[in-house]
Amino acid sequence: MIVVLGTREGVGKTLVAMTLLRLADALDIRAAGMKPVQVGCPYSDDHDLWARDGAALRAAVREPLPPLITSPYRFPTHEDPAIAVRRAGLALTLTDLVTAVEEARARTSLLIVEATGGLDTAIAEDGTSLELARRLGGTILVVADDPADVERIATAIPGALVVLTRVEASEDPRVLLALGPLGDGHDPLDAFLAADLGARVLRPALAPTP
Repeated sequence: MIVVLGTREGVGKTLVAMTLLRLADALDIRAAGMKPVQVGCPYSDDHDLWARDGAALRAAVREPLPPLITSPYRFPTHEDPAIAVRRAGLALTLTDLVTAVEEARARTSLLIVEATGGLDTAIAEDGTSLELARRLGGTILVVADDPADVERIATAIPGALVVLTRVEASEDPRVLLALGPLGDGHDPLDAFLAADLGARVLRPALAPTP
């Protein structure tokens, strides 16, 4: 399992998670993505809450998990998940989220979990995105768009992998990949292939074969 965290909202977690899934698909690794908590979900034509990021993760692979497994907890308001949960009158704990992730994990060889918000975003009544990642175990990959954050990441999460977005290059050995601004038809998958992230990230994170 790989848990994709971000230093803050909007750094490109969904793009990185989607590209890892596309890379797995290209390498014939059976993988699926999920985002346990999604806020800011609009109502669709069938009056259900539509999880934008969950839909993007599902679209990245040939055999996605069902929508309610991919995005089990959806909220219409765009605010910290813990606040959205209270506003909805629910009690959501890290244990609930771990259970949802483990259900998804049992359905695929490699699960890529996209966290919500930043490292310190409260996603349940008793914990943050980072605390959920620690509970889940597996590989932690942190997405940042400021090279100055690398030291903070290394201190908070020893052994975490780091992908920089909107940064052309990095000499820091702790940075797995610096993914510059995308445009002019450039596909991030090309950069992931060139950096050999299949061998360096995906295969080591595969669930052991029984």
